[in-house]
Amino acid sequence: MTTYDRLFIGGSWVEPGDPELLDITSPHDRSVIGRAAQAQPVDVHRAVAAARAFFEAGVWRSSSDDHCHRHRFGG
Repeated sequence: MTTYDRLFIGGSWVEPGDPELLDITSPHDRSVIGRAAQAQPVDVHRAVAAARAFFEAGVWRSSSDDHCHRHRFGG
């Protein structure tokens, strides 16, 4: 079973505001197939602040498509 206990904010995997994990269930048989961190309001505020900082700094405008894709999708 895969567990994602962190959130990807500002280009880094960070601890969520609340360590409680959400069970991810299979639509086929409703079995638990993974667990994931749940973003709390504090996490949303951090993500918005990070996005605003990147936007204000012009990071996205001057980045290549590949660079943006890697940061958006963590790969």
